[in-house]
Amino acid sequence: MRKTISSKRGSRRNRIQDIDLNITSMMDIFTILLVFLLKSYSVTEAVLIAPKDVALPTSTSQIDPKVSIDIQISKTSVVFDGKPVVAVIDGKIDRSYYDENNLIAPLLKVIQDKLKSFEYIAQLRQDNAPQVEDTGEEGEEEDETAEKSILVMAHKELDFKVVEDVLYTAAGAGVGKFRFAVQKLGE
Repeated sequence: MRKTISSKRGSRRNRIQDIDLNITSMMDIFTILLVFLLKSYSVTEAVLIAPKDVALPTSTSQIDPKVSIDIQISKTSVVFDGKPVVAVIDGKIDRSYYDENNLIAPLLKVIQDKLKSFEYIAQLRQDNAPQVEDTGEEGEEEDETAEKSILVMAHKELDFKVVEDVLYTAAGAGVGKFRFAVQKLGE
């Protein structure tokens, strides 16, 4: 950008000066700032916030949780993916929720629906992925059960029979991996 300035400096005739705006140094500063912010930005896998009515058990585990579907089991309800599915009354799930296979029918349905949506998305990704020729070299293979894992947040004072029934139902829906949320000791 050029700007013309006329000025008088002790003489009667006007002098014309050209001023160039140099943005190179400003671009350098912004680039350094951007690199600094990108390097200092740390991403954790997931941040878990346990609901108020779920007191997690404590553990010395140092493993960070991974992003997955979550089931919260409190003293009053079973919540799947943020939505209440089944009521827990007096520390038990009402037998009317169970089907002939001893699975919790409403929970089974929502888990199966979620897994179907994962399979549909995986199929879309596979259909849209570029075709790569197999070179015969060993590489990292995707974990096929990555989408079929569930994070269980269960109240520490809950009867294990309730947790067992929820896990049994999830396994019946096709879930292959379970992770349990705990509170790190001292936090």
